[in-house]
Amino acid sequence: KMSTYLCPSCQLKKSNLFIKPLRNILPPSLLLFNEVKSYTFTPFLFNYLVDSKKQRYVIITCLKLSEEGFTIEWPENCDLKLNDVVVFSFGKILTVDMKKRQKQPIYFSFYKPLKNDIFIPKVFNIKEYFKNNISNTLVFNMLENHNRYVISIDYVEIISDLKEIIKKVPVISNNEEIRDIIYKGESVPIKTKVSLIDVYSGVNKVSIPSRGVYCSHPEAFDLVQYLRLQKKVLNFKCPHCKKKVCLLYIDNTMKEIIKQSNQLGVKYIYMNENMEMIEDESYAEMNSESDTEMKDVES
Repeated sequence: KMSTYLCPSCQLKKSNLFIKPLRNILPPSLLLFNEVKSYTFTPFLFNYLVDSKKQRYVIITCLKLSEEGFTIEWPENCDLKLNDVVVFSFGKILTVDMKKRQKQPIYFSFYKPLKNDIFIPKVFNIKEYFKNNISNTLVFNMLENHNRYVISIDYVEIISDLKEIIKKVPVISNNEEIRDIIYKGESVPIKTKVSLIDVYSGVNKVSIPSRGVYCSHPEAFDLVQYLRLQKKVLNFKCPHCKKKVCLLYIDNTMKEIIKQSNQLGVKYIYMNENMEMIEDESYAEMNSESDTEMKDVES
């Protein structure tokens, strides 16, 4: 069972922090094993795609569902047709480029496509794919037989301002709630050593500590650095445990601990079962050893 349940509509909204949904064209639909599905819809897209200055697109998103959560990913073996035009076709053998694209949505625009995010030709006319004010048909032929997927078509605006994206991320300040998310009802260690160093830089401390709800470790990653990387790769994986970060939160408790550690001048601390920082005389020795190890690695 999934530890955190969300309906397909909410999953799609939360799966990609870099988009702002403006209008749903095709409601989220569940795709089962080895089936062909045809969807008919009438979008009023041409009334919206008129401002070339704004990054607005029609986006087809496919989510892969699993016990550990959900992620943006198309089946390994499937065909997708829009008004009898093959948008893309995945086979069992994928190139490195196609594997990257397999984990991205499909974007359409009147003006210019997003770099590396289009499965259709770089130079195209959206009228070849969408018909205005009459029925449009999307045919999805999934040949894969061991996973479930949800597909949706939306009109969205791309968010490029990191500050605006960070505002969308929920903040959790309750120690018990954070403990339950991390340990998920399992026994909590009385004393745990925790690194406060940003895994991306390997040197600096985390500034905005964040974690995915499926992560089961007290270490947090830096939200700003995580988002900067995701703008390029869009794989939504935790840099610590590699689990899917389909739901993200800011750990305000860890943020306060980092403030405390700054006064002590340490990069590693001990945490008790209540997710609080333990005062320990060995901090100076532990952190000096860590600094020595870091210098050895750098040299």
